[in-house]
Amino acid sequence: MTNFPKGSYPSGSKSRVNRAGDNVRAGRATQEDLHVIDEWPAAHRGVLNTFQAILRGRTKGTMGI
Repeated sequence: MTNFPKGSYPSGSKSRVNRAGDNVRAGRATQEDLHVIDEWPAAHRGVLNTFQAILRGRTKGTMGI
């Protein structure tokens, strides 16, 4: 997992991630835009996996599975 300094975001800034998304939606995405978008969830994978594991543990046996 990649650690970023407090207050920083992968690929430079949150606004850069938003601009990359805007470019994709407008049909003018560059390779850099695609890289920025790909990097964003990867930077949060550890937190997301932990959250998912906690939810699964709390709901175990409650979903009729």
